[in-house]
Amino acid sequence: MSEENTNIEETVETTTPETPVESQEEKKEGMDDTIAKLVAERVNEQLKDIKSKLDTAYEIRDEAIKEAAKIKEEQKAQQIGKLEEEGKHKEVYELKLADLQGKLEARDAQITELTRNTAVREAISGLEFRNESASKMAYTEIVGDLIQDENGAWIHKSGISIKEFAALYRKDDEKSFLFKPKQSSGVNTGTPTSALQSDPSKVTKPLSEMSHEELMQAINAGAFNGDNDGRIW
Repeated sequence: MSEENTNIEETVETTTPETPVESQEEKKEGMDDTIAKLVAERVNEQLKDIKSKLDTAYEIRDEAIKEAAKIKEEQKAQQIGKLEEEGKHKEVYELKLADLQGKLEARDAQITELTRNTAVREAISGLEFRNESASKMAYTEIVGDLIQDENGAWIHKSGISIKEFAALYRKDDEKSFLFKPKQSSGVNTGTPTSALQSDPSKVTKPLSEMSHEELMQAINAGAFNGDNDGRIW
């Protein structure tokens, strides 16, 4: 009887397959890659949709401006022609003079606008945007917040310079999706730099509401290793 038991135990031992044990580090690396891809795809989709809407809006605006200018010129030509037929040369002269002054003012406005645009482009030239669409979005938003001071210089509406505002814009967490993610050195000193790093369970935000920096902090803190209760999902 004892020999039969021994044979059964040996059979069980030889037929039981060995289950490979996946290390926590391998799990973390796989999860990091998956999350990074999901974030990149989501950001690219958002930027593509926004760019398409902006391009459409700009096209409609430009066409409306061209059409309005064309109608205005036709009306002006008709008015001048009528005055000349009636022999009202003084009125014709005054109308042409006003038209010339309007064109000069428009040219001055273009020069002023060009100065503003150049200043903004110089201020954001050193920022590492995710792509061209992200750069255009930032440029448009910054331009929209500018005013001229008493000397005619362009500044942010808060009173700070364009360069100073561009630096603050880069640090804004809500704008982080426009910029390339900061490269991690990959060196772990073992010293926590935040409450999240010292305690991954403190992550309570849904993934969809996390900024890129918050997401990377959560990854580095091990919040996606499967050891917590999964509240961030």
